[in-house]
Amino acid sequence: MREHMYCELTEKNPLIQNPAPITFLSPTLTISDFRMQVVLLYQGQRVMKVATSSPDGCFILQGRVPLGNERIYGPCTAQQLSFPSPSSVSLPSCLAEAMNRLLCHLERGVLLWVAPDGVFIKRFCQGRVYWSGPMAQHTDRPNKLEREKTFKLLDIATFLNELQSCLQGKGHSPSYEIELCFGEEYPDPNVPKTRKLIMAQVVPLFAVELMQRFNVEEIQEKRPILTSKTEEEKM
Repeated sequence: MREHMYCELTEKNPLIQNPAPITFLSPTLTISDFRMQVVLLYQGQRVMKVATSSPDGCFILQGRVPLGNERIYGPCTAQQLSFPSPSSVSLPSCLAEAMNRLLCHLERGVLLWVAPDGVFIKRFCQGRVYWSGPMAQHTDRPNKLEREKTFKLLDIATFLNELQSCLQGKGHSPSYEIELCFGEEYPDPNVPKTRKLIMAQVVPLFAVELMQRFNVEEIQEKRPILTSKTEEEKM
């Protein structure tokens, strides 16, 4: 499990930037884009959309960043994304009060970062945090992030292998979107995500860039048509 340098020393691998476009992925491809797009939602209403810029990732939190190994490594340079006030959206007073109570438990928040081998998260807040994504154990019931424990949300090698298979016509497009739900169980088949008080959608931008570079959406759209034509020819 790869740890954040803020929590524990991690060796950094040399990075290779912008590999030339090729039909299939190079086996030496190394991810060098550590940015993420983070969208915060209150009851399904977008209250923040940010593309992170720090290679150390970002905190999503209420209040102050937790103290880490600053004496050893200096101040953490992870970007700080603070939860907006519930008054920034139109909500019934009872929901706004519930959200304010929840925010009190989200001090210290969570730390998200992209490393050469994956996307990781560490929960520091007292409030419970649940998630869904490529490496989530369950899709039909909640996945909880334990406090002070590092979780791998996306494995880059798996993503690249699935993308390679997709480009070769051997599989579906890889999953790379991550969702966090603060204070409420998620996934929850009985409650739609638009009714959850606070959610975050996280997308690593290296994945977006690769999907666009290889026109994966267009390939997926054309594939059923090509399959049906092939079947007709066989008949």
